[in-house]
Amino acid sequence: MPRVDATADRLPEQIDASFAPRPRDSVVSRRLDDEVIIVGGRSGRIHVLNSTAGLLSECFDGSASIEELAAELSEAFGAPLEQVRTDTLETARELGGLGLRDGVSPPAPKTAPPAGQAQSRRFDP
Repeated sequence: MPRVDATADRLPEQIDASFAPRPRDSVVSRRLDDEVIIVGGRSGRIHVLNSTAGLLSECFDGSASIEELAAELSEAFGAPLEQVRTDTLETARELGGLGLRDGVSPPAPKTAPPAGQAQSRRFDP
């Protein structure tokens, strides 16, 4: 499967298995025990990734497509390829949506209601 050029920005939902994710130049990450701490991206925020998302983030270096990474991880961990592919794709989209991956534009922010109008929300306990 050919790799997609990561320099052309796309929305997170446009990422597919041919995309080769890599961090933005402004992103710094460090492993801390089982978690990975990521600082930077377009927001400058701090993100804490669990062990699985952290491993995937460390694998997202631009050298392999999501499909290639999924195949390697599936074989290494003895996990079903389809599940690994789905998890890898979801993680790439989420990190891209946070502005942490090169070639991905975060979705447009949701607009706030006009001043003085209440915004209703449903809370399910």
